[in-house]
Amino acid sequence: MTLRKSARRRKAQAMPPSPAATGSSPAPARMTPDGSDPGAPSAEAQRTLLVMFMRGLEAGWYDDEILPIYERLNQRHREAQEERNRRALAGLRLGDQVAFPADALPKYLRGVTGKIVAFDGDDGVVVCLGRPLGRFSTGHVRSSARGVVKLAPDQAPE
Repeated sequence: MTLRKSARRRKAQAMPPSPAATGSSPAPARMTPDGSDPGAPSAEAQRTLLVMFMRGLEAGWYDDEILPIYERLNQRHREAQEERNRRALAGLRLGDQVAFPADALPKYLRGVTGKIVAFDGDDGVVVCLGRPLGRFSTGHVRSSARGVVKLAPDQAPE
């Protein structure tokens, strides 16, 4: 136990305080027009940093900052989900023919095709199947935009 505490002290002396510890947020990343960050480390360096961070977590180096790290990870996860939802929705229009993918639930929707007849909320679509199916007695299914795949015109059923 003594070794762990001394290791934490050495680590604390070697590293500047994190934004979470100081109560500030990190500086916003500068992006190029194509959306990349010119200051971002290479893929290999990113992997190395991640491995070092994970080892530090396992060793207890960040025990005092677990809650801020957890909160920031959850926030970033939500932001990434919202961005994926926006991108998926941006590619869909009323009347588009869509199919439910192979991992759709309930399973009886897998491979079923339909037409987008409405948008529901920030990321939802309403798909008309053309016939009742399972618990969807009206033949309309509400799904997230990421829960359907847009079909090319040559793939759409007639």
